[in-house]
Amino acid sequence: MALDMSHDTERIMDCSPTVESVVYRPRDEKQRTIKAEIDRNPPILPNEAPGPGRAVNNMIVVVANDEITGIGATELQTGFDVLEVSLKVGGAETVQRRIASLIAQDNGALTLGVT
Repeated sequence: MALDMSHDTERIMDCSPTVESVVYRPRDEKQRTIKAEIDRNPPILPNEAPGPGRAVNNMIVVVANDEITGIGATELQTGFDVLEVSLKVGGAETVQRRIASLIAQDNGALTLGVT
């Protein structure tokens, strides 16, 4: 039997000290502020090495798989949707970064590659 923690995702995102607010800008819809856990310096795996036509993820971002509190898997348009995020933990200045890939998903969360 698989462990399903999808109903706990919001509680986890609310109490984790590493979660911060970011702005999600869908390609065709109104922007909204969501909570995300961000790895700003992820390792480059051998199968992710840069090359022609390949982007390296500058950030790995985990958000709730939810169209209200996070990003719903069905609404995500990789290559088009953007996150507005600080480049430094706790930084006030934000930049826009494109969501390049959906690395993993389950009923509770999406793991995104952001360039």
